[in-house]
Amino acid sequence: FSVFNILRDATEQEAIFKIGESSFVGPEADFTYKFVSCEL
Repeated sequence: FSVFNILRDATEQEAIFKIGESSFVGPEADFTYKFVSCEL
């Protein structure tokens, strides 16, 4: 399981936003938050 694989497969901002709302823990959560902030 890798957040990067999910972000790579996500083709819509809605999907990316949902990933950002998920309960990731550690560095992946921080990366996801920044990614969503930049995209939205």
